[in-house]
Amino acid sequence: MTPATITRVDLLLAAPEIFLLAAACVIPARDLFLDDARRVVTFVLSLVALAGQHGSRPARASTSGRSLARDLCRRPGRQPAQARGLVAPS
Repeated sequence: MTPATITRVDLLLAAPEIFLLAAACVIPARDLFLDDARRVVTFVLSLVALAGQHGSRPARASTSGRSLARDLCRRPGRQPAQARGLVAPS
């Protein structure tokens, strides 16, 4: 049995979750040291973390130039929508 290896693509796909997990650890720790008048900082940091998580999603991580999510979500044996004539070629 060969050991599992983590590739660069694996880390790229996991980056949004890693970022959000780190933010979920840092934001409550930061909140401990704020007084009640400055609790808005926690709210702003939470929004920044969610926006950063959304912005860090990889759009394309496939070497073939196609979307990896589209490749992973396609059912086996089904043609892409473009091949069936449902989507105009780009």
